[in-house]
Amino acid sequence: MTCLHSNCQNEIIDDDIYLCDLHHKAWKYVRIEELYHIILSPAIVEKYKQYKSKIEKNRGTNNERILYHGTDHSCTIISSNSNMLCKTDDCAGCGIIMNSFDINKVGVNRQNRSFQRLGQGLYFTPHSSKAHFYGHGGAKPLPVDPSRTCRIMFMTKVVLGNMWQPDQVAQNARSPPDGYDSTWGRVGHCPHGGATLNYEEYAVY
Repeated sequence: MTCLHSNCQNEIIDDDIYLCDLHHKAWKYVRIEELYHIILSPAIVEKYKQYKSKIEKNRGTNNERILYHGTDHSCTIISSNSNMLCKTDDCAGCGIIMNSFDINKVGVNRQNRSFQRLGQGLYFTPHSSKAHFYGHGGAKPLPVDPSRTCRIMFMTKVVLGNMWQPDQVAQNARSPPDGYDSTWGRVGHCPHGGATLNYEEYAVY
């Protein structure tokens, strides 16, 4: 697993932070291969700061959290240590590294399923094991050990503001109801196919 963190300046980041959030027992053999700090463009950082200030002014708090996002990557930027972005349209990992998160890319999740429990948003979770799962489609063999694969995950600051807490699936939602800034998928809620959420997740739009 390779972890990348963005917009987390002045934060102390090490392997233990990621590994302590690997709550799923199946991930007990996961290890960190590389940690990268992404330096975002000043324009992206300023846009984030402006949104954060706007939410804080409107809600009295910005409710900023450090959360995980797992996705796939179609190139070998991580597994080959090439440090060269492929810049192709279908590489979600490189796209996020270059441009941060883009709501226009929302639609079909990286497990090739159109179902989105909390609607058409960008998904984040406080559990690195859950984000790790969504990197499965982009797992690449490690050059030093082809029997093992490497996935990509991001750790980033997210402004959640006032969180809507639905009890049922909101698959068609493109924003939370008026007065809310994000959606909180709580454990034990939003049943689908007989199963409720077993790990927290958040969606922003």
